[in-house]
Amino acid sequence: MNTYTLGELLVKGIQHGIYIPKSEFGRGYKVIKMGLQFSEDRIGAQEMERAPVSEDQLRRFSVANGDLLFSRTSMIADGAGKCSLVCGADEPLLVDSNIFFGRPNGSLVDPTYLYYYLNSPEGRTKVTELIGGTQSRSISGSTLAGLEIEVPGLDQQRSTATVLVTFDDKIELNRRMNETLEAMARAIFRSWFVDFDPVRIKARGGDPTAELGLSPEIAALFPDSFQESELGEIPKGWSHGTVSDICGRVINGSTPSRARPEFWVKGNIPWFTTSELQNDWLLASKQQITEAGLAGSSARELPAGAVLMAIYAAPTVGRLGILSSPATFNQACTGMVAKADIGRWYLFESLVELNSWFNQRANGAAQQNISKGIVEEGPVVLAPQAAVAAFHRFVEPFFEQRLSLARESAALAETRDYLLPLLLSGRINAHKGGEL
Repeated sequence: MNTYTLGELLVKGIQHGIYIPKSEFGRGYKVIKMGLQFSEDRIGAQEMERAPVSEDQLRRFSVANGDLLFSRTSMIADGAGKCSLVCGADEPLLVDSNIFFGRPNGSLVDPTYLYYYLNSPEGRTKVTELIGGTQSRSISGSTLAGLEIEVPGLDQQRSTATVLVTFDDKIELNRRMNETLEAMARAIFRSWFVDFDPVRIKARGGDPTAELGLSPEIAALFPDSFQESELGEIPKGWSHGTVSDICGRVINGSTPSRARPEFWVKGNIPWFTTSELQNDWLLASKQQITEAGLAGSSARELPAGAVLMAIYAAPTVGRLGILSSPATFNQACTGMVAKADIGRWYLFESLVELNSWFNQRANGAAQQNISKGIVEEGPVVLAPQAAVAAFHRFVEPFFEQRLSLARESAALAETRDYLLPLLLSGRINAHKGGEL
C-alpha cells in the first residue's frame, strides 16, 4: 500500500467548475449541475441543460469519461464531498460552479477504483471527518485535496474495480431498459390521448388497424371526428377536466417533528422526500417514521400504486414516483390516488404530460413552488372508460417489468455495497480469483 493525498492522485489537483447565469442556458454543451444529474453515481449519457461557452472555457471547465466530480455543498442528500464518476459520455461535459472535478493520474490510480473507494464507508467517513461532520454545508477544494488515501498496486485496483463495475453495468442496463419501457408506454399514451392518432386516421378515411396495428375492438373505441373544447380539439364525445377529476384522493405530505425522537427512532413506515422521486417506482425510502410519528403529525399514508409529485423548487417540480408499498412523504410532495375507473397509469402519464404546465407556474412564482391546488387544476382529457381500460391493459406489463427491474437493481446495489469494503480492504482478493 502507498499513501497519497487526493490532490496528488489527480493530474491537475482539484479544479472548480464554471459559473453560468441561468439566462445563458439553451443551446451549446451539456452542463453537469447539482441536483438531478449529480444525485446519480455515474454521469455522462443523461439529458442535461446546455449552455454556449468559448473554446477556452470548454478547455478549462469540461470533463471526460474517467474524471471524478465532487459536490462543493450539501445541496444534495449525500452532502458536501460526494463523489461521482463521469462514465458513458459521448461529448464534452461542462461542470458548473457548485462542483469540483479532477482527472486521476493513471500511472498511480485506476479512476474507477478511486471512485469506489471515495464512495465506500471508509472513504465517506474520511470525507465527513475532513469537513467537520455531517452538518457542514460546504467543502473547499484545498481541504478535499488534502484527503489521505492508501492505494494498493494498480493490478489489484483494476481487478477490484472490474468486480464492482460488473454490478453497476447491470444496474445501468436495467436503467436503460426501464427508460425504453417508459418510452413505450409514453408513446401509446400520446398517440391515443394527446395526438389522437386513431381519431385522425378515421377522420381522413383511414384504418387504425392497418396503420397503427390496433385490434378492431380497440380501434372501435375511438370516434371518427373532433369537437372543440377548452383544451382545443378533442375527439367527439370525449370531455375535458382536471387532475382532481381523475383522482379519488389528493393530499400533501408532512414532516413529523424532528424534536420528537419517538416519531423517528426505529421507524418502519416508509417516508419519502422529493430527492427520491425519479419518475419511477419507489422502493425502500431513505428514512422511516414510527406509528407514533404518523399518529402525532399531519403525515398521511397512501397505498401502493399511489403517485407522488414534487411541488417545490423548479425544475424539480413535476418529478414523479410510484409507491410500491404503502408509504408517507414530506410536504414538498403531493400524493394522488387515481379513481378506480381511471387507473394509476392514466394518472401517471397525464402528470408526465403536464410537467411543462406545472413548471411554467412554478417559474412564475417567487419561491418556484406550486401548491396542491395547482396540481388539482392541471387540465386533462377525460377519455371514455373503455379506452382508458384498454390503455391500462397495454401498458400494465411495461410498468410491472419496470418494477421487477427496479427491485433487481436494488438487490444488486445491496450486494455491491456489501462487497465494496471487503474488496477495498483486501479481505476478498479479486486479483486472485476472489480468495478470502
